Amino acid sequence: MSQIDVAISTVAQLPAVDKLVSGSEPALAVPEAAREWPILVFGSDARDAVLAALSKKFLLLELWRAAPAGVDESLAGELTVLANEARNALDNHGRIFKNDGAIVVLESTTDAVLAALSKAKIAAGAVESLREQGAPWSEAQAIARVKEKLEYVDEAFVPTVLECLRGARELPRRDWPKDCKDLGSSVLRALGPAIEQWNPVVAERALRLLAQESDVSSVWLNGDDGPPSLGLDRVGMFASMLERASFSAARSRLVALASVEPSSASAGALITARALLDAAYKESPALAFELTYHATRGASLMDGSATWKRHVGALLAAHHPSLGAEALYALCEGFAKKIDRAHIEHAARTDTTRAERIQWAAAKLEEGAKKHEGLVTFALETWAKHVDPAGYSGQIATILRDEKRPLVLDAVWASLVARLEASPRAPLTSGEKTDDVCLYAIAKLRAPPKPIAARLAQWLASNPKSLAPVHHKALAKKAGTAPKAKPSPWSDEDLEGLTEAQQKGIATARKRSWEAGLELPKGATEAALEAAEKELGAALPADVRAFYALHDGGGPDERFNAQRLYSLKDALAQRKLLKKYEAGGAHAFDDGWLPLTDDGAGNHHCVVVKGKNAGAIMDFDHETGAGSKIAASFANLLQRARWGE
Repeated sequence: MSQIDVAISTVAQLPAVDKLVSGSEPALAVPEAAREWPILVFGSDARDAVLAALSKKFLLLELWRAAPAGVDESLAGELTVLANEARNALDNHGRIFKNDGAIVVLESTTDAVLAALSKAKIAAGAVESLREQGAPWSEAQAIARVKEKLEYVDEAFVPTVLECLRGARELPRRDWPKDCKDLGSSVLRALGPAIEQWNPVVAERALRLLAQESDVSSVWLNGDDGPPSLGLDRVGMFASMLERASFSAARSRLVALASVEPSSASAGALITARALLDAAYKESPALAFELTYHATRGASLMDGSATWKRHVGALLAAHHPSLGAEALYALCEGFAKKIDRAHIEHAARTDTTRAERIQWAAAKLEEGAKKHEGLVTFALETWAKHVDPAGYSGQIATILRDEKRPLVLDAVWASLVARLEASPRAPLTSGEKTDDVCLYAIAKLRAPPKPIAARLAQWLASNPKSLAPVHHKALAKKAGTAPKAKPSPWSDEDLEGLTEAQQKGIATARKRSWEAGLELPKGATEAALEAAEKELGAALPADVRAFYALHDGGGPDERFNAQRLYSLKDALAQRKLLKKYEAGGAHAFDDGWLPLTDDGAGNHHCVVVKGKNAGAIMDFDHETGAGSKIAASFANLLQRARWGE
């Protein structure tokens, strides 16, 4: 397919986009005639030429710009959103043009616009002429493709799968390998995203396999190995196939949306499918939450449509049960005034696998209005009462990883202590195991507020053996009841004469390593430092020399940024090994580098001792070689480093 400057389509030629304006209550309100108005999609480098060729002859509505004179602003908003969806539908990962802008040519025809562009010597093509018409595969071709591209199934089992696809045998779930949970998904993924080319017989057999999987929310068909989807509604095609394979309408739509094209206009049209959302919630709340999330995830891009916003407002006003955490988070910016405490409570109580989204949505609302004061705490406390204990650990860990607001962290402490108090004999258990992940994560928080700390201290005193000693000790420290740590053996006197950065780096390393229960070793001798510099053929950077003169590495364990900080002797020995094994290879080790750390998997942080970037800390990967700069200096790395992990 040749490169073009402009692609032209109409809404009628884009079935997925057409769904937005179809039906008795469409998601976007435009005149029937607008379905035939040309929509041009072009790269930014073609914009000026396109405007010059068309603006004197036609009435143009340019994407995200003010409505032209004589065009109603509300209609302009609907058409602008429609043009944006057409632009997204024609993107095709930049294979045809750079997808930067779009124009709706009002009250015109595709032929007239093509003629004007041709006269201006602008390369253009209508979607219908640009589409690659791939013929459907024969059964043999489809099976050959699966054999070639089946990546996630044990090679020894592939012949059995191919027999099933040929119709020579059935393949019930009990005959799958134990470690194969997504056999149907793997086969469909091998067939690729060009659903219009699938052989219907082979696809039907693959769908029988898919129907036996427990989790089919995403079959992952999207990829770069198929022809562009110009003017095709692959979401609709796949959903129809799934329905014929006995999937419910709601589940078919979700799987198709999640697997084929997550940003499809078909998702935005879901906002009007109230009956489908009702049926989805009846079948499975989790299914309904996912569908509503897909319908609302592009809310900011649909902002120009008053019609779409009205549909969303109606869904919120009805407190529809399909409004889960993800949907509320997507809507809380543009629809904050329409979301209330009851919405958050419902999501926190029923959509308990999205705790981080619940608290993010609550945080946005709380920041925007005084009436929502305390909403984050309320949301997390509600969630903590209803979440499955087996899922508590992963959810809390996600919140702690992604959120740093003190209010949220206080709510995490409150929910943790409440759970400890409610189940003192088996707190935070998943099956028969204590949630170590959760407790390790929480132990990294700053201390809880005093009222919660007092409750935690009382619980620890009353239940001295409910937790493993390591967790009991960590929580006692947070509660303020842990024994006082011994004073550090280091003084600042031996740092005199060093630069401010060197002093700060070494003092920080001492403090954090001691708090983590480590005592840094004594320094290397002056003779050892001089011998190292002689071997390197260059002086050690001043901050490296200063640290090693006081502490010869970080000890034998991988506890410096989850890595081992070498002694000077080990650093030189590792340098020799790297120079030997990497010599002459594609990733030769730089003679001017000295490895300082080892992550246990053959990767190192190295200091540059001579040449370009001298003094900087660089990454060296055993598979890819020299990488990016980790820190401007060793002193800087010491200031930022974590200890004890």
